[in-house]
Amino acid sequence: MKAGALQLGQFLQDLKKRSAYGATWLDRMKLMWAQFAYTLRWRMPALAPGGVVTVQVAWEGRRMLAPVRLRSDDLICLVQVVMESEYPWPEGAPGTILDAGANCGYAAVAMARRYPGARLAVVEPEPQNLRALRGTLAANGLEAAVYGAALTAVEGPVELQLSAVSGAHSVVPGLRSGGPGVCLVAGRTVEGILAELGWDRIGLLKMDVEGAEKQLFRENCGWLARVDAIVGELHGDYDGGAVAADLKPWGLQVRVRPENPRLFVAWRD
Repeated sequence: MKAGALQLGQFLQDLKKRSAYGATWLDRMKLMWAQFAYTLRWRMPALAPGGVVTVQVAWEGRRMLAPVRLRSDDLICLVQVVMESEYPWPEGAPGTILDAGANCGYAAVAMARRYPGARLAVVEPEPQNLRALRGTLAANGLEAAVYGAALTAVEGPVELQLSAVSGAHSVVPGLRSGGPGVCLVAGRTVEGILAELGWDRIGLLKMDVEGAEKQLFRENCGWLARVDAIVGELHGDYDGGAVAADLKPWGLQVRVRPENPRLFVAWRD
């Protein structure tokens, strides 16, 4: 009984806190419904509703339209990336932004709102996320170069290990063992993408590639000399000390968030 009361209390607390980001009363009701659906998905999946609700979210003086897939982890992505602003966004005004591991597109919109005028490119390998990503960009009227691929150290097809968590699919062997399966996706290099885009530099790289960051920062990584700032998330055994050591030769300093050392920012002096 006590544990059940604690879980109910946490649910109601999350409901109140997250719904407050709705731009209107209707958006707040939609966020409540999304929270209820997310809870059912993990506790009573047979009863979980499907579909998509599009919510206008207001945060830090900015607004975005967030299409939330009810049978996914989009809501948690919205909470982490927008409501809690978990990434330690750097100061300045980057001219170009590459979002690697764009998922459903919330971070891409958040960066476009934070850094208006920057050219945007997004990379996402999982087909359903890619479809959601395109929808989020369209809903917010954003132009971006969209790559349906995984970011890899060499060009070519690669197996994507699927996860029950919609934002946690990975190309790293063994990282997502026990998931619902694998699918073959295109693998693209940063240098190849830069060549297609015609960009000399990446002003800001957002890197959330579910464990692939370790290989990307260690193999065929001369492109790091063309990056001005990075925000990202670390996975597996790759920690802040390791990423700092890997990025230092390229002139990048690293700082992790004290409250969550899996999140980091890297910048040039």
